Amino acid sequence: MTEKAWMIRNDNVVIPINLVHPYGEPGYVIIADENTDVASFLHQHGNNKDVVRKYFVVYFAYYIDKAGLDIQDFDHDRFIADLINSKKNARIIFDNENTTISVNEKLKKFWDLFENDVIEYLKTGFKKEDIKYINQAINYELNQTFLRARFGGLYNSRADNKGIYFRISSGGFDWNNAVYSFLEKYQRKLGIKTVTIVRDKESTGSGAIYKTNKSIAIEHMPIDSFWNESEGKIPELENFNTKEEDLYRRGPRMIIKDFLRQGKSLNDFKIITEVIGIDELFQQYYDICWAENLLPAFSKELHGCNVRST
Repeated sequence: MTEKAWMIRNDNVVIPINLVHPYGEPGYVIIADENTDVASFLHQHGNNKDVVRKYFVVYFAYYIDKAGLDIQDFDHDRFIADLINSKKNARIIFDNENTTISVNEKLKKFWDLFENDVIEYLKTGFKKEDIKYINQAINYELNQTFLRARFGGLYNSRADNKGIYFRISSGGFDWNNAVYSFLEKYQRKLGIKTVTIVRDKESTGSGAIYKTNKSIAIEHMPIDSFWNESEGKIPELENFNTKEEDLYRRGPRMIIKDFLRQGKSLNDFKIITEVIGIDELFQQYYDICWAENLLPAFSKELHGCNVRST
């Protein structure tokens, strides 16, 4: 078995990554290849395709606006050909093995998918601030929806390291089911001996180690000890019936935390964004993530998952 790294989705889907985990730059106010990589990954593996559509609408609209083209009368084929030529040396992550595909394939694919949406968007006028918002949106989607995992090291795999490392970048979501499901499938295949769960420093700024309910750090924890921490002791978590319409009664922070805990991302919010605005939603999310950076806890609360050792 040659797999050493994975992106694990919050519904337990495991996606092998051959080289490096995808990362973007949420703080960018420019169009950049890093975030195009993220949008491409999310298009293939993510749950929210609409945020990908919005990214590429802004992406293409930016270049059309930059070129000063008249949306009512310009050569679409010439435009995409010129754009492809200008990006010919870009690196694109697009499939399970991080294969670099030609920019021709990638840009042409997304232009064909979203050309009409781009034209409709440009009729209202390109807004430069939309770049900042969509960069944030796709990165929050990536980090909230996916967990980064690697066997043999935190960021680089070594043959003499038999540990599995889980790097969490989300806020307010319990990754226990995903971690347990992965270990049940891969413990014997990989020969996993230890478990480490940390905040992903590259995307959160914190490399803090998660702790169990007993305040034991999950750092190179023997795999048997990790399973024993879980077995037969934790009640199932009650199901949430929270509705976003409860915003006015419960307040935005509680609604956001409850939705994140259910596996939703910021891009799933509709009503709350209309009420408090996108900037406040992003700020609330930042505060929730920062609190988890300071005190990361692996709750080991189960969501209908039968934990067992393998």
